[in-house]
Amino acid sequence: MTLQRRIREAHGDAGCFHCAAPLPEGGVIDHLRPISRGGLSTPANMRVVCVVCNSSKKDQLLDEWSPPHRVAS
Repeated sequence: MTLQRRIREAHGDAGCFHCAAPLPEGGVIDHLRPISRGGLSTPANMRVVCVVCNSSKKDQLLDEWSPPHRVAS
């Protein structure tokens, strides 16, 4: 089983890690600490997120960025 598949299975049906938006198409894998900033491709550093958050975050750290939208819970 690939690392990305393991991340997706652990995530289950939860929404975007960053904004809680539903992920009808499965979302994308995001590195919390980007590879370009010293992050590793490990389960502890990878989350399933929506395309909007992934595109917005780019190579920023979590404390440098905030989600462009938040889904009310």
